[in-house]
Amino acid sequence: MKKKLLALGLACAALFAGHDAMATDLEITAQATIAQPITLTKDTDNTYGTTGGNLSFGTIIPGDSWGWVYITPTNNTGTEYEISSPDNITISGNYGTAVFTVKGSPNALIDISVPESSVILTNENDNELWVNIYQPNTNTLDDTGTTVIGIAGELNVPNTGAAATGTYTGTFYITVNYQ
Repeated sequence: MKKKLLALGLACAALFAGHDAMATDLEITAQATIAQPITLTKDTDNTYGTTGGNLSFGTIIPGDSWGWVYITPTNNTGTEYEISSPDNITISGNYGTAVFTVKGSPNALIDISVPESSVILTNENDNELWVNIYQPNTNTLDDTGTTVIGIAGELNVPNTGAAATGTYTGTFYITVNYQ
């Protein structure tokens, strides 16, 4: 029996020897794109406002009830904006979006994100205010590989009795990646 199985196996092997009937080829292309590194620069020369590239809500005089101060973009990049608040809150001084320049590969599509959706601002006595950061839009770099972006937000302002005076500051980060 073993001899018959061995003979059958050898016959099958001889039948398919030297034939590529079951083999096929497929050409695959390898690809890589080298992009310029992305750089970010604050608008410290105040081209788009007087805030040194930082998100600023100006000087605020609280009213008799809580309210929100909004810095809202009025164009796609956020470099133009409006500020608004309830009638009981007074705003003056320098205010505006955080403005920065993105440089990279020409005509590249980029994603801009702010990992923290809100930021705690503290004053010299550790009193706190909250700012909600608006997520900017996806954007495209121009023919020179540049675009200007503004980051806006809204500040929660307590009423006169609950608002501690002082200058409140906090930080947040932005991330820019190619799509």
